[in-house]
Amino acid sequence: MSAPHFHLLSNAPTPVAPFSHAVESDGWVFLTGQMPTDPDDDAKPLPDGVEAQTRRVMDNLIIVLESLGLGLEHVIQAVQPLARRHRNEIEVRIEDGIDMIETDMMRLASAVRALAANACVYCSDGQVTLNVLREPGRQFDWIAIYVQDTGPGMSPDELGRAFRMLSTDPTGTPPPKKGLGLALAHRQARALGGHLSVASEERGCTVTLRIPESRPPLRDPATPPPIRLDSGA
Repeated sequence: MSAPHFHLLSNAPTPVAPFSHAVESDGWVFLTGQMPTDPDDDAKPLPDGVEAQTRRVMDNLIIVLESLGLGLEHVIQAVQPLARRHRNEIEVRIEDGIDMIETDMMRLASAVRALAANACVYCSDGQVTLNVLREPGRQFDWIAIYVQDTGPGMSPDELGRAFRMLSTDPTGTPPPKKGLGLALAHRQARALGGHLSVASEERGCTVTLRIPESRPPLRDPATPPPIRLDSGA
């Protein structure tokens, strides 16, 4: 592995912490996340509204890419290298009409990445599918993200241990490795006013992340709702 090269760019937004805009290593360029700040004056107010701020974030990412001689056509999904390592195919399906979600996108992205990576790690020579659907609710509609894999599945015991929320259980035994991505995604789902559910059969798992389509009042992640677990194994 070659020594990493750190890029701190003068024409990109000033970082809000001591980190670079991008890191280059072994032919790969890894970008840091960007804020919706003005690249010419970070003291300016943020754009009004979620859509305008999202566009500013994308514009700032493009600035970083173009400064390195790259463009959006060079960007791959964050979990693709992991999928290739385990010889998996990834497919993403988004229902027509879903073009904007009012939520904390950093938390949502963190949850989806954790679930997709978890599926890729525990599935080899198989398929990982993400289905994004809108589901009607009593008070508001939900966005449901189904992450399905064709791996070996989870036993009832593994399902029961999977959600020990990034901490050890009462006996001091850490949660199984298979559940670490689920635990992270579950914590993020609670913070977004949503929930996570898991179903597993003899082959494969389906993890469903549901969040409100519009941002609800914030809920303390330390007080989770009941977790729904289902196993056919």
